[in-house]
Amino acid sequence: MKRLFLEPEKILRDRAIIDGTNVRYLTNVLRSSMGDELTLLDGLGKGYKGKIVSIGRDKIDVQIAKAFEINTESPLDITIAQGIPKAEKMEIIIQKATELGVKKVVPLITQRAVVRTKSPVRLERWSKIATSSAQQSGRSKIPLIESITGYKEFLSREFSGVKMIFYEGRVKKGIKEFLRELTVVKEITFLIGSEGGFTEEEVGMAIKKGFTPVGLGPRILRTETAGITALSILQYELGDMGIS
Repeated sequence: MKRLFLEPEKILRDRAIIDGTNVRYLTNVLRSSMGDELTLLDGLGKGYKGKIVSIGRDKIDVQIAKAFEINTESPLDITIAQGIPKAEKMEIIIQKATELGVKKVVPLITQRAVVRTKSPVRLERWSKIATSSAQQSGRSKIPLIESITGYKEFLSREFSGVKMIFYEGRVKKGIKEFLRELTVVKEITFLIGSEGGFTEEEVGMAIKKGFTPVGLGPRILRTETAGITALSILQYELGDMGIS
């Protein structure tokens, strides 16, 4: 069944109104027509089953048959702070991280980041990718894609839970050893460098904020591989991957 995220205020008791770019998405991309059934998601944990009853140029009306609770979210609250790589790589990271259940992605301007400007157009593009990926993967909520943030600015925040910085230099612990030492974990924040990784200065700054340098094995992973690998391991070891 086709799935679509819709703003809660556009979903009424027995009717929903679809407008804007979602009209083109349903008609041109999904080839929807009168009578098609849809699952609408409000992004807050509720789903709605309905049927298309009218299609106009600027608006689609859906008759709601029933509402239901939906929760396909990971029990882990994971934030990836990602040094910004080339455009297509960042898009892949956001897409796959969304599929794997990330709660938040923070694009970082690091010393070796390719992108060094805070473009709202780029952020809009990334947010659309997160929404599309959340719809495709059956999530009940859309992850937050934060505004592009400077590295020092990000580290000035207060953090709770587990904090890691993945680094290809000398580290005392691999991710397997690090995870074995943990007990109850709900929140995780981890840092991934862009192409070229983090500088030693950046690693030192993160350590001062309580981040633990952790390795992902003897091979150097590309930036678009490292975050997805780390997230997969965390979800398998501590989250809900493999749970039926």
